[in-house]
Amino acid sequence: MKLHTNHILIRLTKKTDELHLPGIGAIQIETGYDEERHQRLVGEVVQVPDKLIFENMDHTMMPWECEMEAMVGDEVILRRTDVSVSRFNGKSYEEDGHLFIYVAYEALILVKRKVKLGNYALQVKDPMDKWLTLDGVHYFVIMLNGYMLVEQDDADCETKLSLPQNMKESKAQSGTIRFIGKPNTRYHDQYNSSGKQMSGNLPDDRFDLKVGDRIAFLKFAAIDLEMETHQSFAGKGKQFGRMQRNKVLCKL
Repeated sequence: MKLHTNHILIRLTKKTDELHLPGIGAIQIETGYDEERHQRLVGEVVQVPDKLIFENMDHTMMPWECEMEAMVGDEVILRRTDVSVSRFNGKSYEEDGHLFIYVAYEALILVKRKVKLGNYALQVKDPMDKWLTLDGVHYFVIMLNGYMLVEQDDADCETKLSLPQNMKESKAQSGTIRFIGKPNTRYHDQYNSSGKQMSGNLPDDRFDLKVGDRIAFLKFAAIDLEMETHQSFAGKGKQFGRMQRNKVLCKL
């Protein structure tokens, strides 16, 4: 089987209709009242394309250029909307009790690659802040598609920024970058039906950001990676927001 250009096949793995409580076990969650909010967002990469293609493509499906870093066998976290759209459009199927889904590569937020730390650490040049240990298992975290994970502060950020009038009610918030990936090479400009340019995002290499930086961003720019009851990235009590570099207002 050969995948359609820039698409990836995922086997969704983490159930979102169960809540595991210490000393009690699994209890069922009723998800029918809010199915969109309880989409499965965690899966295993089953197949990837030979390469990502950007030239002469419809960039509504791949609005930026980046490296393909996901590999077969990786655990990935996806954007909720992309999972919903793919399932609605019939790009999913069930087999042997498992749910498989086809999504565009841009739907991937991050990879958790399970490794034997002693052996793998000798082969990579990345700093140790890209490693995650969870329940005694070591993972190498790779942020995809220019995303980073931000640990948000509890209070709104007090800054001296002068915001446009239409943003006066959108308070600035702050947080600390905990994981960050390779920058996207460039963004493709988007146009509306009248031919007017809708976005002119700067290349990611214009943003000098790294793990540990405290940043300010508009409220709601950092979207929750997972619901609190669904957390699987770094365990309970460690909720992160995902965002791209071009959503940052400034470093603090």
